[in-house]
Amino acid sequence: MNFKMLSFAVFFIFISNVFAQNKGVVTFKNGDIKEGLIENKGSKILFTEIEASQPEKIDHEDIEHIKTGDIEYFRSSPNSKKLEEFQVIISGETMLVARNIQTNYGSMKVENETSYAQSGKLTASQSTQVSRRVVRGPTSRGTIIKYFIKKPGANNIEQVYRLIVGDVDWIGYKKKVKKQLGDCKSLIQKMNDGDFKDDEYGKGAELAAIVLYYNENCSN
Repeated sequence: MNFKMLSFAVFFIFISNVFAQNKGVVTFKNGDIKEGLIENKGSKILFTEIEASQPEKIDHEDIEHIKTGDIEYFRSSPNSKKLEEFQVIISGETMLVARNIQTNYGSMKVENETSYAQSGKLTASQSTQVSRRVVRGPTSRGTIIKYFIKKPGANNIEQVYRLIVGDVDWIGYKKKVKKQLGDCKSLIQKMNDGDFKDDEYGKGAELAAIVLYYNENCSN
């Protein structure tokens, strides 16, 4: 399969904590489903079912799910009162979703610092040179993109990969992916063979290809 067209959607993830006046669908805990204009306000939404009507303020606790475009809101765990915002990278029965988080983490720097230490009967001219690793910063904000797999009927959304933009990748995602999608033997074999590896666009594109393959070949 050629997944290059997916890679741009995977890499350029810009998720805002507030989306203003977007058309979408709200699924309520009582089973009602309504379409209208939605604006997120932290732990509440402003919902206008008819564009000319007065907006209604609704608590997240009363809502099961929100969908507007490729942005969806759902709980990361059953005990969570607040809906969290995710961008859908791969839709289907099993989903690959992502969150964009602004943080100070991105500008950390690790440097080697050399100093001189005296011990025992050593004089200043006989001091010992000591080198140690020092973490400096942060001095500015960075971006972390977290990728999650959402399986149907699962109580939790499992994080499988974290990308620190402009810094380093957190590796070791295969073990987490295999835990979630290990029921598909052909997928695991392809992962072990390196079939999904994408040196040009990175792990985000690999994850997209993996979840897409799972949906097309392994979902019930």
